[in-house]
Amino acid sequence: MADLLYDIAMAVYDELGQSKGGTATGGSTTTVVDSGLLGSDDDWNGGMVMVVHSTDSAAPESEFGKVTDYVTSGGTITLAPALSIACALGDLYAVASGKHYPYEDMLRIINRTLRWLGPFPAVDTSLTTTTATEYTIPIAAKEKLVQVWRSTFGTSSDQRWEELYDWYIVPHGTPGSEGTLIFRSAPLSGQTLRLIYLTKHSKLWLDSDKVLEYVDMERIIPEVVVNLFKWKLGSMSGKDSLFVERVNLAIAERDEARRKYPIRMPQPPHKSLYSTDPGDRSTTYGPWLVS
Repeated sequence: MADLLYDIAMAVYDELGQSKGGTATGGSTTTVVDSGLLGSDDDWNGGMVMVVHSTDSAAPESEFGKVTDYVTSGGTITLAPALSIACALGDLYAVASGKHYPYEDMLRIINRTLRWLGPFPAVDTSLTTTTATEYTIPIAAKEKLVQVWRSTFGTSSDQRWEELYDWYIVPHGTPGSEGTLIFRSAPLSGQTLRLIYLTKHSKLWLDSDKVLEYVDMERIIPEVVVNLFKWKLGSMSGKDSLFVERVNLAIAERDEARRKYPIRMPQPPHKSLYSTDPGDRSTTYGPWLVS
């Protein structure tokens, strides 16, 4: 099951020590109510409220919203956008204040981190071979196309993919234009082409937006935490020695995560244009590419 933007936000707020958990005594699609939640009016404003678990393990579990208001009397947290289903008695939630890490900054830095961690492998199967040797390929694939495969069998569950080696790319000079994939000899007609290329992670803004599965959450969380700390340091006046010590510890944990959870990438075939030898490659694929 793919991880969600919700999972990143929840884990990062926990790692930062900024989240407080509780049990809802009521609510609606735009409020989470906890009569036992203490503090002053507006304490949680600008932060994030997350529904950790619902009593029936269904919506609004794993949904979040920005805290737009908090009223101590009654313990009412108002949020936007609205939950898909009303928060109810017994639902578990967590709330993080916007004082140190506001909602918008959290999402912005998560997205910046994911895009910095890339590029990531992506697949396009929109092309079918004809008798031609030249094919127009999608804009996203033209700059970092690393592998080309063709189906050799006709069923969707067993296409028996075979990698092709005698190709090259001619990019069009105009930014935003498509490129051309050229084969030295035309592949058999009527076969689906599978293009594997590298691209940046798509932006995630909704709690249900999915994270690409090529990178472990154990790698993402330390990277986001360090980037948040760096952003926070830039907005601080003066030097807080305890905070700097915490930043250094986070950097050490991030470096360990980089060692333990590398991001595997497919490699292009290093060959001459005339080579048809699958072994004519200077690097090997990661195990996730084994079919």
